Amino acid sequence: MPDQNLDFDMEQYLKLTGADQEVKIGDEPTLAVLNALVRNHVMSVPYQNYDLLVTRQAVDLSIPNLMKTLLVEKRGGNCYEMCEFLLFILRTFNFDARRVSSFVLVNNREYTDDVIYNHNVIIVHLDDKKYLVDIGFSQNSLREPVEFSFEETEEKSVTPIEKYLLECNDDHYKLNMWLKGVAWAPMYRFRRPIQYMDEKALAENYNAFMTAPRLIYIRDKIMKFGIVTKTGRIGCWCAFDSATRHGTPPYTLLVGENHEIPKSQHVTYEVFRDTIQKYVNIKLNDEYFDQEDENVA
Repeated sequence: MPDQNLDFDMEQYLKLTGADQEVKIGDEPTLAVLNALVRNHVMSVPYQNYDLLVTRQAVDLSIPNLMKTLLVEKRGGNCYEMCEFLLFILRTFNFDARRVSSFVLVNNREYTDDVIYNHNVIIVHLDDKKYLVDIGFSQNSLREPVEFSFEETEEKSVTPIEKYLLECNDDHYKLNMWLKGVAWAPMYRFRRPIQYMDEKALAENYNAFMTAPRLIYIRDKIMKFGIVTKTGRIGCWCAFDSATRHGTPPYTLLVGENHEIPKSQHVTYEVFRDTIQKYVNIKLNDEYFDQEDENVA
């Protein structure tokens, strides 16, 4: 464990996420423990990139700071913060957990060889099997570890309405989700064979993500919030120009509960703002957002 994290309060972490009902300090790294840690974590730490869009500043990825901002202050965070936090937790329980950088493909984002990889996930090696863990993909985060062989294209179901297809291509993997019960939708791709990132590679990638002059959508043009709940998902998003700090409608709210397919709708700015602030301890600056939306009656 890194020196900066020697004072980390694991008992507090387990209690704040609710994992203390299933996991105790000193437990062996088993699949049951892995499932419990991931499931409770993803339901306790919401995704939000508001801070990133508004400040455009790199954050402190040290574990004490992540514990404070993501969980104690209930501020949530982006995928870099969320991945590093859970990676530390899993390694503390002696899991062979490794970070992997990926490129997000949603909204028809085009992949080229010079893109900036803009999303981090975790792959856990356990009992000669591999599990994909992704708790930082907003409302579409994986609610539990998903086992894949990473040797052939496979489809795996988590719930009756939540299933994933991992395509094995010659030089890359592509993860797809079953969207609205009708079609496969791409989430992201990462290199094949898998390239695991150490701390030096992480720092280089994060710096590139923060400073690259080219357009990076999640950093520059869209605001998102998302949380996985016990029986569903909740998400909000809108266009947001980080250069001008300007958010514009439509403001979209997605809600899915009781294991039903989530449904999205356009809502007023007030509903958008209040929904986010119900789950995340941040106060949106109303002056940054256009509050009239002709698409909402």
